[in-house]
Amino acid sequence: IKAKLIAKDNFLDLALLKSSEPYEIYLPITTQEVKLTDDVFAAGFPFGQRLGLSLKVTKWGISSTSGHRDDPSKFQFDAAINGGSSGGPIVSPSGVVVGVSVSQFHELAGQDAQNLNFGIKGNLLESFLNRQDVPYKSQTISNEKNENLGENLMASTVHLVCWYWVDGNQVSPGDG
Repeated sequence: IKAKLIAKDNFLDLALLKSSEPYEIYLPITTQEVKLTDDVFAAGFPFGQRLGLSLKVTKWGISSTSGHRDDPSKFQFDAAINGGSSGGPIVSPSGVVVGVSVSQFHELAGQDAQNLNFGIKGNLLESFLNRQDVPYKSQTISNEKNENLGENLMASTVHLVCWYWVDGNQVSPGDG
């Protein structure tokens, strides 16, 4: 399925794509701040096609309510995230998007660190969508576990492969 770039925000590391494929399941987003030790699930496609195209989900917790060097636009979480999972949703057990996976610590510091990852906060995701007049559902985080969380994540999270052309030849810089 081809998609068209509608908008991007380099600071937030977010992009808005539009495809002709309709999606029935959308996850609600929250502007609530995550709290230290909150449980979260991170969904994505680590290593893309090399590991398989089925969605992978990890569960851990919020390690810090700020990002690298106390960046207030991000939070730190310790779920296992690998290349190819960037852009994936980070959700509460109730199924509400609290953020988007954007980076790993070793990408920022050039060091080998494990389970030290960052996500863009939900309020900034909402602001990005508002600037583009994209409708979405907003919801507060509840203490109840969403029994359909796995199915909802599979139905609303897609694998992306970005292609570009060099001298008329289609080239993939990788997938994710």
